[in-house]
Order: sequence, then C-alpha cells, then structure tokens
Amino acid sequence: MDTNFIDDFFKLTGYEGKLYIDENEECYQALQLKRITPLNALPMVFSKSARNGIRQVKEQRVGGNLRGDGYQLGGVLIVRKGGDLVAFQRQESPAQLPMEPHEVLQVNSQNF
Repeated sequence: MDTNFIDDFFKLTGYEGKLYIDENEECYQALQLKRITPLNALPMVFSKSARNGIRQVKEQRVGGNLRGDGYQLGGVLIVRKGGDLVAFQRQESPAQLPMEPHEVLQVNSQNF
C-alpha cells in the first residue's frame, strides 16, 4: 500500500487527529467500493462526466497526484464517536466525487 500521501494530507489539511491506515484494504471490501480495470476505465475517461470532472478540478484548482492504486474507487464515510453513521457515499466512477468538499464540511459542522 502506498502511504506517501499521509505527509501531504497532514500538511495540506492541518489535521492533527488520529488517522487509520487500512493496509490490507479490508474497508474497501467491507464497504463494497468498486474497482475498475484498464479496459472499463477507457470509456469512462472519455465520458461527458469525466470531461466535466476535469473542468471542475481545473476551475477549482484542486491539487493532488496520481500516486497509489488508480483502479480503486473510493468514497466518503463519516462516523460519530461511538459508531453512529453520519454519511456514506460511494464513488461510482473515476470522474465523480463521492461527496463535494463543502458537503463534507457541512455534515461535519452539523454533527460534531
């Protein structure tokens, strides 16, 4: 598992809390997060939603890198202390954000 993103994450977000690293990727399996293959990724890259996603990333000047497992789709999972589920959204394609950053902040401000 590529963990090089961790230093960038702390630096960019200012987050000082605990961070759980799922080295065996068991969470991905338990949450049934999708994996894509090079073959099914190709049409996705040229789709309208991909073009819109790329445009949005450029407009918002979102930084990042392409390190790690580029075929694993992710999601957003927000859980209260004690285990109560606050929000869960799966990423359905590489071009889609599972949840907009402002939505994550809004959920957090309303629940914590």
